[in-house]
Amino acid sequence: MKQNKTRFGNDFSHESLPFTVRVIPRQFHEWHLTIGDVIENQIEMEENVAALYAAEEGDTVTVHLNTDGGSIHAGDAFLHAMQQCKCPIHVVASGRVCSLGTF
Repeated sequence: MKQNKTRFGNDFSHESLPFTVRVIPRQFHEWHLTIGDVIENQIEMEENVAALYAAEEGDTVTVHLNTDGGSIHAGDAFLHAMQQCKCPIHVVASGRVCSLGTF
């Protein structure tokens, strides 16, 4: 049995380990969502809501806001998707952010 030396000085052999290690490569995504107009209906927000539900742990979500507000139903769906999102969300407010956009 060949012994290997790590940079920390510990001797180990892959044959003596009581477990196997399986590495699953995963690619992390960076999501940029733009809300740049009056939010009038939920259909306009559908793509942004779907992206929030698709984001996984380790991903990065950035929401760019420049809105005068809009429909409470569409905004509520977006806020609910933000709460259910598994990764941190960064919000960048530029221009005007009024009414519903302030939530």
